[in-house]
Amino acid sequence: MSRQDNEDMHQRIIPKIPSFMRLKKSDEYDPKVMSLGPYHHGKKELEFVEDFKPKALQMFIEGSDKDYDFFLEKILEEIERAKSCYLEEFTSKYHDCDFARMMLLDACFVLMDIEIVTEFSKSWEKKCSFTKEHLGVAGYCAAVHDLYLLENQGA
Repeated sequence: MSRQDNEDMHQRIIPKIPSFMRLKKSDEYDPKVMSLGPYHHGKKELEFVEDFKPKALQMFIEGSDKDYDFFLEKILEEIERAKSCYLEEFTSKYHDCDFARMMLLDACFVLMDIEIVTEFSKSWEKKCSFTKEHLGVAGYCAAVHDLYLLENQGA
């Protein structure tokens, strides 16, 4: 492990996988259909679920007495802290509002998945059907798998 890899792992809450671990199994650490946080954000192969996240956000807001601006403002209040969880080379390219929007979209997808898996809310069946209708069963299962990848633990 290089010194830089070691320092980066200890300074960030959400580290990148060290390069020595990626040498033979990089495939195991990369998301297949969904990114969370900035490390894999914007990759063309992950657009499938990215296009669904605004729908998850809309469902989240519809179930709340707050609006989009309220939630975005709450994230912006903590934006420096949120950015400090990641390597700066991945956060510096984002304006604070863009980074906050990415965090909000990611968080809403994660929360919707938690509701579906735990059957926590009264509307979990509707959300489950809606999600599977848009992503398909295979797409949804792949997205859930991607939630557990270390570099995707950022929402």
